Amino acid sequence: MSERLDLAGTEKVPKIGKASAYQTAVLNHLANQVYSVEILPQLVDTARQRLPQLGHTNVRVILADGNLNWDQDSPYDAIIVTAAALHIPPTLIQQLADGGGMVLSVEGDEQQHLLRLRKRNGQMIEEELGLVRFVPQVRGNS
Repeated sequence: MSERLDLAGTEKVPKIGKASAYQTAVLNHLANQVYSVEILPQLVDTARQRLPQLGHTNVRVILADGNLNWDQDSPYDAIIVTAAALHIPPTLIQQLADGGGMVLSVEGDEQQHLLRLRKRNGQMIEEELGLVRFVPQVRGNS
């Protein structure tokens, strides 16, 4: 997924969901600023402790529902969603900078599809990258 973002090292990238910290640590080496957005407090606490211990300094770990209107530093150059969505969240499309890309898994006909989206002149170009199996997204009450 990280490779499919085509990062150059200067980007602002939120990673939505499953804050095990591994994907965030990988992105730390590929982007300028990484925002790990997670809805489960215990995963946020673990990531906030573990990432600085491992020397990851360009990472912010945020407790929030990343599919809702968390856009404090948008627009973002790239977005990665590491849990399966029921659909492509419109809020994430709005937060993506023109010229940016997003990689996510979306539920479909009893299967999950890994998609890469690119925003060009306000239009989304969608490319299917294959079938995958991710944990489902946890949604907030708001």
